[in-house]
Amino acid sequence: TCDCIDRMRRQGMLTLLDKNKLPAFVNLDPFLLNREYDPHNNYSIPLMWGITGIFFNQNHYAPHAITRWADLWGPQFKNQILLLDDPRDVFAIAFRTLGYSINDSNPEHIKQAYLKLKTLLPNIKTFNNAVATAAIDEDVTIGMSWNVDLLKAKQENSQLAFTFPQDGFLIWVDTIAIPKNAPHLTNAYKFLNFRLRPD
Repeated sequence: TCDCIDRMRRQGMLTLLDKNKLPAFVNLDPFLLNREYDPHNNYSIPLMWGITGIFFNQNHYAPHAITRWADLWGPQFKNQILLLDDPRDVFAIAFRTLGYSINDSNPEHIKQAYLKLKTLLPNIKTFNNAVATAAIDEDVTIGMSWNVDLLKAKQENSQLAFTFPQDGFLIWVDTIAIPKNAPHLTNAYKFLNFRLRPD
């Protein structure tokens, strides 16, 4: 993940990428490049990206009944909500509900987000990253999800829907890098170029 890339590059654990050995680098969307975790993409390249949003089952909820993260605190959702087993994503919904940046690092804001999340506990049924399985089987009918997981789940349960919360959402990027002193550097570059092919 990007947080790991930031820490690893600062600690000198990654190979400085030779862009001359990455002709397929031109295939990348500029939106995903030059992010704060790796300015100029000297150490990593984006592999995939997506959105963390809200999923719900339309057999149980009206399509426009849930439009914001803040809606999840409603008493009607007692013991129903799935939250991802991912502290960064979970804290992101509290930050957005409080009007703070998802990347907020102010200790007082983090404390407020923690306390806000504690008030959500009565509505939480499970912390689980296997969203697709839980949603398909209707073990849970509402919660947070990565868009790619819900896209897969929707192929097996057409009643599933995904919404981009109006109070803000997380855009995530999974990246790939070469460790420092990698024993097969030539093959590492071949693999990166393979992953960057448009097909």
